[in-house]
Amino acid sequence: MLRAERHRKILSFLEENNFLDTQAATKLLDSSLATVRRDFSYLEAKGEITRIHGGAKLIEKDQIEFSFSEKLNRSMTAKRKIAKKAASLVPDRVCLYLDAGTTTLQMVDLLPKNVKIVTNSVNIAHQALTQDLRTILIGGEIKKSTDAMIGPITLNQLKQFHFGLSFIGINGVCDQFGYTTPDPEEAIVKQQALIQSDQSYFLADQSKMEQKFLAKVADLKDYPLITEKIKKEQQ
Repeated sequence: MLRAERHRKILSFLEENNFLDTQAATKLLDSSLATVRRDFSYLEAKGEITRIHGGAKLIEKDQIEFSFSEKLNRSMTAKRKIAKKAASLVPDRVCLYLDAGTTTLQMVDLLPKNVKIVTNSVNIAHQALTQDLRTILIGGEIKKSTDAMIGPITLNQLKQFHFGLSFIGINGVCDQFGYTTPDPEEAIVKQQALIQSDQSYFLADQSKMEQKFLAKVADLKDYPLITEKIKKEQQ
């Protein structure tokens, strides 16, 4: 296979999946490990990808937030795996908070039917109602790009609740900066949900690893992370 064709295959795969493991790339390209590493190095030098955790991912410009519709179909296989892991942690009859996000949305169809959901997401509330789940939609200003409720009304209403569990979507996971998101207003809502919860989990696929954004939500050591590969337990 010619080098240009290999590069097209790598970039095409990453557009759909966001992360490509080095070993998986050898099978995808029918090439040696050394060839894959050279291809990764070339694409990284061009600014197309970045190499992390034994593989590569597409470069996303820092501080840019994609809309809900843009994020919905990205890394869908990974999101479903994460959602399945997260939903398995939900006991019967619990009141849980689902933060706005495309991964938390995937949890809704997998939850026990006797739970109560509180959410700041218009999309999650709608999906929960289709599943006949008891649902409370927090009020506030609707953020157009993500259909998430934000602002002082949202915060004040959140303070009236107690959650047995909360699941928080996040844009960036970085050892140095912790869990981060582009929008400070969304960060504050996430922080308030953490305060109101007995136990909280962050959800992020591999494309979010080593990414950092404007607003910090929490330190990695304080809350466990569920990904499609492993669950990093709280230290």
